[in-house]
Amino acid sequence: MKFFFNNISVHEKILIFIIFLGAFFINYHYASKGVFPIDSFAFFDSGFRILIGSIPFKDYWTISGPAIDYLQSLFFLIFGVSWSSYIIHSSLINSILALATFFFLKNIGLNKYYCFFYSACFAFLAYPSAGVPFPDHHSAFFSLLAVYSFIYSINNNKKVYWVLLPLFFFLAFFSKQTPATYIIIALTMILILYSIAKKDFSWFIPISISTSLIIILLIIFLIYQEIDFNLFLTQYFYFPQSIGGTRIKNLDFSVNGFILNFKFIYLASLPIIYLCLKNIIQKKNFAKTNKFFINLTILLLTLSLIFHQVLTKNQIFIFFLIPILAGVSHSNFTKEKNSKLLIYFLISLCIFTSIKYHLRFNENRKFMELANVNFNLSKDAKHIDKKINGLKWINPVFHKSVEKEFLLLKDSLAYVKADHENVMLLTHYNFFSAVLNTDLLSPNRWYTNDGISYPLENSEYYLKYKEYLKNLISKKNVNVIYTVKPIEIEAISFAFEKDCMEEFKINEILHQYKLHNCY
Repeated sequence: MKFFFNNISVHEKILIFIIFLGAFFINYHYASKGVFPIDSFAFFDSGFRILIGSIPFKDYWTISGPAIDYLQSLFFLIFGVSWSSYIIHSSLINSILALATFFFLKNIGLNKYYCFFYSACFAFLAYPSAGVPFPDHHSAFFSLLAVYSFIYSINNNKKVYWVLLPLFFFLAFFSKQTPATYIIIALTMILILYSIAKKDFSWFIPISISTSLIIILLIIFLIYQEIDFNLFLTQYFYFPQSIGGTRIKNLDFSVNGFILNFKFIYLASLPIIYLCLKNIIQKKNFAKTNKFFINLTILLLTLSLIFHQVLTKNQIFIFFLIPILAGVSHSNFTKEKNSKLLIYFLISLCIFTSIKYHLRFNENRKFMELANVNFNLSKDAKHIDKKINGLKWINPVFHKSVEKEFLLLKDSLAYVKADHENVMLLTHYNFFSAVLNTDLLSPNRWYTNDGISYPLENSEYYLKYKEYLKNLISKKNVNVIYTVKPIEIEAISFAFEKDCMEEFKINEILHQYKLHNCY
């Protein structure tokens, strides 16, 4: 950090301060606008559960996000268990990335005012699309920090950035395996090319030491927490790999999927591609320069993130690439003749896309499936519980009957609280444990019926998961299971013999199942 703040004027410090606070409060504001339970609370209960002693892989099945769980538990520890401390986490990440983008653009030669402009656009397009901690965002953003670290390493010859690079990739990968894996592969290829072209292998020792220490600490963690190594590999490597393999096999190329959805990203990339090709043809040793490797790194980062989006088929969140690409394009053309029109175009493109995607993803909350709701009908979630105070609650499923949903949730919370048996709860509303201040032993982070959050019967890991589930229920002496709609008991009943559960309907969304000789 010392390098960043060397020779910074008071004026520039003011710009940095504005970026940091602006990026923080932009995300903080939009994170509380509406709720899509399965995604909005993905790390709320799990962060709380770690705080009271639960362990991922061991106490709940997780195919992504353990790094986010531990980071969230740290925020809960410092700021208390609340909605506010939940979104401080993601808001701070947005601030850090906006600042990192400012310093990155400044490092590659862009004027501080342009750095401020592109970083401000980035802040609107980065984390606010989700608002809350989310695995794809964390994975992409820690990978972006690794990319910035790589560029600082080659541009400034500072070994500390080589040391940080594996740490950022570790955090990215253990937030979610993809897009981190794609970016790791891309950056490894670039690093090999860079080493051959420059005959420079000075990175090898710092990266090797940093990587080795991280792996040793991971092994110590697994041993100390008594996590079964095979179960860890199955949950975080083997099963997700089988999902990825199926998706690649079924990948269907379409003009809309590969091109039109990302047209503005490609448009911002074109000046970089043009100038690189021009300089390779006109300048004999351009392919050995730092500028070439910086441009190549940014382009491969872009392709990696586009590939991830196409493969996952989730809501698109990578429009934050536009201000980065525009800023890099701008820096490439600062010394080119007759480049004013292009620079005006890049600035206009940034303004247009920032407004366009801000309205779509921040104002209308499209990423959280809230594009068609009336936000005027939202209500403060403090009426459910004070721990989620500040969340402007409107759920796309109950968007015309918010008060009814509140009553059902309050009734369900009260009923579960009054049950003094060893209880397990399956729900998309993953704040029950935190609100009731107890571990409700949810065996999964997510419950989806598409075979992605946990193995279904057609998966080769189905029996492994079934065994894990039965062992968990037996070890925790669970004798009552609750489900909250839309989750049904079929999400878990396959692990038991037939007719060992007695069902009771508590209310419209809550069902109770008492276990009789199920294990």
